[in-house]
Amino acid sequence: MVSVSVVIPTYRHRQFVTQTLESVFAQSYRDYEVIVINDGSPDDTTDVLRPIIDSGRMRYVEQPNQGQGAARNRGIEMARGRYIALLDDDDLWPADKLAWQVAAMEADTQLALVYGSWHPINEQGERLEHNVDDFPTGDVLGKFLEGCWILSPGQTLIRRDALRRVGGFDPAIRNSDDWDLYIRLARVGRFLYRRDPALLYRFHAGNASRN
Repeated sequence: MVSVSVVIPTYRHRQFVTQTLESVFAQSYRDYEVIVINDGSPDDTTDVLRPIIDSGRMRYVEQPNQGQGAARNRGIEMARGRYIALLDDDDLWPADKLAWQVAAMEADTQLALVYGSWHPINEQGERLEHNVDDFPTGDVLGKFLEGCWILSPGQTLIRRDALRRVGGFDPAIRNSDDWDLYIRLARVGRFLYRRDPALLYRFHAGNASRN
C-alpha cells in the first residue's frame, strides 16, 4: 500500500494539467500514486497526457462528464493510499507539500484533515502578492458551519478512512461540495492548520469557482 493517493479530476484545462502533474512528480515525498480522472473533457487532454500515461507514472480514467465531485469520488474509490490528496488540474503544489502534511498526519492519529496556506499565481504561473492568514484548527465544526475556510481542496491532505466514513463528495452539490465535505469531516475528526505553503492557486478566466 502507498501512503498517499493523489486524485486529480481534469476538464478543459489541457494547457495547465501537465504543469500540475509536474508539480506532483517534483514532490520531495515519494510514497504516492497519481490518479487522473478525465471528466469527459471535450478537448485533446488525453493526447496531451499520452506520454505520461504511457510512462506508467499515473493511473488514468476517462468517464462521461459528471462534475468535479463525481470525478473526485471516482478517484477516491480507486485510491490505495492511507491518505487522499486532492489537486485541481490548473493548480500547483510546493515541493514539500506532501512531506510536511504526511508527517503531521502520522504524528496525530485523531486528525481527519491537515491543511496549509495558499498562494496565488497568475495564468503564466507567476506568484502574486498575498498575505498569509491564520485559519481554524482543532475542533473546527463550529467555524466551518459559519463559512468555508479552505479555498481549494488542493490545500488539504485527508485521512482516507475518514473520507470514506462520511461518504466522499456529494455530486448533487455544485461549487460548494468541498465545503459540505469539510463540515461532515469536522464531525468525525480534528483539523490541523499550519501556515506552511500547501498550494499555488492559479487565477485565470476559466476557474471553475468563477462559474
